[in-house]
Amino acid sequence: MCAQVSTEWGRSVRSIATELGVDESTVRYRLRRLRARAADGRQDKQESCAAFAAIIEDWMEQQAASASRPEGVRTLYDLLVCLHGFAGSYKSVLRYVRRRRPPPAMRPVRRVETRPGL
Repeated sequence: MCAQVSTEWGRSVRSIATELGVDESTVRYRLRRLRARAADGRQDKQESCAAFAAIIEDWMEQQAASASRPEGVRTLYDLLVCLHGFAGSYKSVLRYVRRRRPPPAMRPVRRVETRPGL
């Protein structure tokens, strides 16, 4: 959307790409899709972890109920691969879990600066 507005204002594709930190071909592709009003095909695809949703939900509930520090998602990934034959990537499991977990609580940070050597 930003690129579309910028081109309407007369900015070049090159300057838009530089400002956004992407390749010119990416800007051209996005503008072409906006003009054609084409739907994004990725929205309709099912996640690779969807078939294992019940297992992942059970694991997440166990982690939430645990009094100790929760295990990492790597443990869940290893469980899915070894016991259930999951063929997807670790990143797909990580994305799946992150979408379903609440965001972490913001913790205040106090920064103390001192002179070197103190």
